[in-house]
Amino acid sequence: MLEGRSLGEESGIFGMLVGAMARSRGGVDIFPADDAEDLTRGVQSIPDEVTDARRAGQKVIFVQDGPPSTWYWRMPDGSHVQ
Repeated sequence: MLEGRSLGEESGIFGMLVGAMARSRGGVDIFPADDAEDLTRGVQSIPDEVTDARRAGQKVIFVQDGPPSTWYWRMPDGSHVQ
């Protein structure tokens, strides 16, 4: 474990590395950079529909307006996923 980092932060850093390696080789973005960033912000898991939308190039916004139990993702159609 990296000193001073949570498991989520470490997972996010790993995800960023995996995604960068795949993109540098012209591959599919199996781990979207936004998913990795969400992990570094404290998310424990990311719903499949969020990752699928991001892989499809759609804009999904992670909203942290309160305690972790209220965090959600705003999908391209305006719906919320928790």
